[in-house]
Amino acid sequence: MTCVGPDSIALYNSLPEPLLGPNQQLTVAMVKQRFTDYFEPKINITFERFKFHKMAQQVNEKVEEFVGRLRVQAKRCEFQHLQNEVIRDQLVIGLLNEDVRKVLLAEDPQLEAAVSKARASELANNAWKKCNRRKLPK
Repeated sequence: MTCVGPDSIALYNSLPEPLLGPNQQLTVAMVKQRFTDYFEPKINITFERFKFHKMAQQVNEKVEEFVGRLRVQAKRCEFQHLQNEVIRDQLVIGLLNEDVRKVLLAEDPQLEAAVSKARASELANNAWKKCNRRKLPK
């Protein structure tokens, strides 16, 4: 503890005392773990998954942005080997475009294929809107 400043010592002293056995001494690893536990509190997986499952594409949010938000949140959920499937499912559930959702539900694609189809549809819709905005010559 001689290498840390007075603020760190004061913080350490404010933490609950570690439970030590009768012949057990405090080790550097134990001190480090106490600081880690304080600065990196345990993630509430249920709450993180709740937030993940409530996610939906926002108005004017691109598919890639939505998928990016899903990927970031999924990392906090500890889905492990199911992560891509769960992201794909939430992408389908949360998409604003119902026509794309119907296609994805009918096809059951892998995540990257689902993202590609949703992006392609988004690009086509944007191009269509630009074409329709142009005024036809009279």
